[in-house]
Amino acid sequence: MLNLIEQASRIYSFFKPLKAELALGLSSKFKNRIYCKFESRNITGSFKERGALNALLSLQKKKKEVITASAGNHALALSYYAKKLGIKCTVVCPESAPVTKISRIKSLGANVILHGENFDQAISFAKTIQSRSSAFFVHPYDQLEVIAGQGTIGLELHKEVPDVKSIIVPIGGGGLISGIATFMKSVNPKIKVIGVRSLWTKSKSQLKGNSLADGIAVKNIGALTKNYVKKYVDDIIYVSEEEIADSILTLLNYEKILVEGAGAVSLVPVIRGDLKSTDYPTCLLICGSNIDISVLSRLILRKLRQEGRLVKIRVGVPDKPGMLGLAASVIGAQRGQIIQTYHDRLDAPSPISVGITFLIEVFDFEHAQKIVKELSKNFEFAEILESSMFGD
Repeated sequence: MLNLIEQASRIYSFFKPLKAELALGLSSKFKNRIYCKFESRNITGSFKERGALNALLSLQKKKKEVITASAGNHALALSYYAKKLGIKCTVVCPESAPVTKISRIKSLGANVILHGENFDQAISFAKTIQSRSSAFFVHPYDQLEVIAGQGTIGLELHKEVPDVKSIIVPIGGGGLISGIATFMKSVNPKIKVIGVRSLWTKSKSQLKGNSLADGIAVKNIGALTKNYVKKYVDDIIYVSEEEIADSILTLLNYEKILVEGAGAVSLVPVIRGDLKSTDYPTCLLICGSNIDISVLSRLILRKLRQEGRLVKIRVGVPDKPGMLGLAASVIGAQRGQIIQTYHDRLDAPSPISVGITFLIEVFDFEHAQKIVKELSKNFEFAEILESSMFGD
């Protein structure tokens, strides 16, 4: 395995790695030295380029067609380098794969087939297609060439952050952590390798929905990779959807970098305080950035509501012209930013008034209360809706 990783340095003729760096914002917030390996900044937005490229470079010359299954990132990487190398590429994606990723895969010239509700169903279908063709199957994680390609990250980390005591790596099928852990443990047996998985992988409910960390939403670690995980990974931590959402926004806030759920999960153990003082300095593998903008928008709005910075205020006003403008002017005078307005004559707080609901961005809950107080001076009544969300 180690020899395979060393040989995988051939990918550098096509792939230019980015160095790990000290994350100043996170280090300041959590009062510990934290490094980040931003694989999210690669050209297709994830670490998957390494393994996909290494697998393609391993092909015999007669193999001019490949097929894979992927939730997105592996498919993007394989499609990109297959096009560069003049190799035909077919990708089977689960029907739940993000629209953003599917559009980009198609733009790279790959033949995209949507099949199945999840990754397991997609990969089963891809293997069925492969068995009837001459195409070479490139597994997203459970293949030595792919593991070796991802393991080049270990080669780099050994030189870039030699003083780190732990490395935190997301786990989907296990290819990334297998390659990194195998190399790192061979050169420094004392380094702690921590894997992070989504609690979604433990759910048996068919109604659970998709994980925010769709890139690691794999129910089972691979048959090949589980041996490396068992041998070289010190601990596996499971994280919730709430924690994944928080880690995405924490990275955006403190490092000014946009990542997908799978790319952010390595930060959760730090936020949660799972690491010991002896685990620092640590290095986080930020493995992907391909988040759907609609998902990001939802997370931001939800976070603003949780922090009491986005509130709904209902006002009872006389049913006559000019009242909407008057209420809006009172809110504006108090520096509230109106995001949305809902004026419903069926919402009648009293026989002589109608209700108007404003969605307002505020500084904090105290600011919202001040706006309500001013509205109450001018109108029959005003109230904050769903105030329990903000601890009131």
